[in-house]
Amino acid sequence: MYALLAICGCKKDKKSEVVNAEESYLLEFTAPWCGYCQYMKPLVEKLEKEERVHVKQYDTDTADGDAKYAEWNKKAKQHCIGIPFFVNTRTLNSICGATDYESLKYWALEKLEK
Repeated sequence: MYALLAICGCKKDKKSEVVNAEESYLLEFTAPWCGYCQYMKPLVEKLEKEERVHVKQYDTDTADGDAKYAEWNKKAKQHCIGIPFFVNTRTLNSICGATDYESLKYWALEKLEK
């Protein structure tokens, strides 16, 4: 089973409140027992703090979380057989496995191709 961590790509307003958590467009699939996922945790937290995005977590040890992993793995341009697995739901670009902060930031902030 896998776990899901959704990163809301919504910017916070000037009062540092989340504008709308329902507008999540960045997803990270992870699990507490996954070493690479634990490595990524501080990088995701840094992204959240520096880029002012909201992080929301789901556990795919539940039926709902596992279903979301399967759904987004099918929709993403690059598929992943493990975790961590990051999906930008606006561009459908993904990262499979651990990565560095700059690559994570680029993935999170990239724009739709014209």
